[in-house]
Amino acid sequence: MIRDYEVIKACGKGGFGKAYIVKKRGANRKYVIKQMQYKKESEEQQIQHEIEIHKNLHSPFIVDFVESFQTDDDMWNIVMEFCEGGDLDDFLEDLKEMGAELDEDRAWDLLSQMVMAIDYLHQNKILHRDLKPKNVFLSSTFDVRLGDFGISRVMKDGEEYARTQTGSLAYMCPELLTKAKFNEKGDVWGIGMIMYELLTGLLFTCQGKTQSEVMQIIISKREPEITNYYSQKLRDVIHKMLIKEYHDRVSITQLKQEEEIRKRMVKYGNELLQRGLPTQDNMARNYIMSVVNMGQSRSNPPPPPNLLASAALATQGAQRTQLGGPVRFDIPYPNLARLDPRNPAIVYALQDKRRATVTISPDVCVGLGIVQCEVRFSDPQGRGYRWFGIVESNYPIPENYFPGQDAHSLGYCGADGTLNRKERSNQNETYVEGNKNFDNGEIVKAEAVMDPNPEKRSIRFFVKGEEQPLYYTNIPANFKFCIQRYYSQQAAEVVSFRQVGSPQGGHLPAAVMFKWQMN
Repeated sequence: MIRDYEVIKACGKGGFGKAYIVKKRGANRKYVIKQMQYKKESEEQQIQHEIEIHKNLHSPFIVDFVESFQTDDDMWNIVMEFCEGGDLDDFLEDLKEMGAELDEDRAWDLLSQMVMAIDYLHQNKILHRDLKPKNVFLSSTFDVRLGDFGISRVMKDGEEYARTQTGSLAYMCPELLTKAKFNEKGDVWGIGMIMYELLTGLLFTCQGKTQSEVMQIIISKREPEITNYYSQKLRDVIHKMLIKEYHDRVSITQLKQEEEIRKRMVKYGNELLQRGLPTQDNMARNYIMSVVNMGQSRSNPPPPPNLLASAALATQGAQRTQLGGPVRFDIPYPNLARLDPRNPAIVYALQDKRRATVTISPDVCVGLGIVQCEVRFSDPQGRGYRWFGIVESNYPIPENYFPGQDAHSLGYCGADGTLNRKERSNQNETYVEGNKNFDNGEIVKAEAVMDPNPEKRSIRFFVKGEEQPLYYTNIPANFKFCIQRYYSQQAAEVVSFRQVGSPQGGHLPAAVMFKWQMN
């Protein structure tokens, strides 16, 4: 026990001390406790400096600070968010073990989110100063979270540089070694080093055998070219971040103007607003509003006067005309499922004979017109338990759940083609036969018509491109697509998720309609 927290396991140690995954007594949510012991007053001041910076950063880009306390006269504890996805160092190891390359689209996503996180810090006059894969964490949905503010620096008004030579040597920028200077472009170098390592699997500065050789590489040796597996555009951006002379190095402002980064920042900013995450903190809210406004152009209308209110309404079923946010799996129970580190459009089950139901974002709501989602299931052993369906957006999915288990969802079973939904008024499970089954490797498609009139709002399914006869009307005004797997290593992949101009379904003369009862 550490105060009110039960230790689950150790998760790291280093110069800072030790870290543990814990849960609060009587609760299930996991946290991380970072324990730091000090022997001198200066060391305690450094710990308190880290606490002071971290506790004032309430942002979706930063590992959440929960609390801090002392357990002994010489021991400080920082309780913070537990990031289910680990850190980028773990991610790199996974890629190396699988002999895999990082997908380019995922690389742009990671780069864009790191740019957002550092831009947020800089706009609040904070330099991170120790960017490396170990300090960049990932949520269960692969969102970036920055952590470890032990040597971060709050800049005073008018101050241009931090002048203490601190940080991890292999990731230090040249100007810190040659001039003992560090400004915003030093953090740009840090992001560039992380991205270079993600794309190549190599930390080129570690080619030196001694500390002085490493320093010489950082100061004078250009990094090797990145493999042409990646686009010239992405390679050029990374190399611009690693220019030795900081005056010539690309800035955060210039990175935000890069189209691939800008469009992802705008998309992610809109998604954060729809989740309602940043409203707890003015600094974060103002920053995300500025990111969303980057998406305005002469061809786009200005945002509504109260974008936060509009986003909140959208999550409650108000009309929206475009899908909001990136397509992604939302994993409610990371012990049951995980994303493929090479392709976040694929999710894997982790346990045998445990139902892993995972939703797919963004949510689908009235006003979107016609939305289609295509999913492909796979299993190296060809087993069953292929479920595709929809679930009400705000429904907290219980552990070991399957689509259609209750009145909040609808499930389509690939093994036998049945549709399943239990009405509140009927305690018996209701399986309706009539649709074709779908096998591993085949694409199954759902088409939702999101009409404001519930009688016209429907969900239909397609197997091998053929419309299936059983369908539902009066579906929820706001829902998410979902999948379920049951055995370890079974997978599901989102093949496509899009709005279309006209419905593909609705033409079968022998179709059988069921009505989603809202009782």
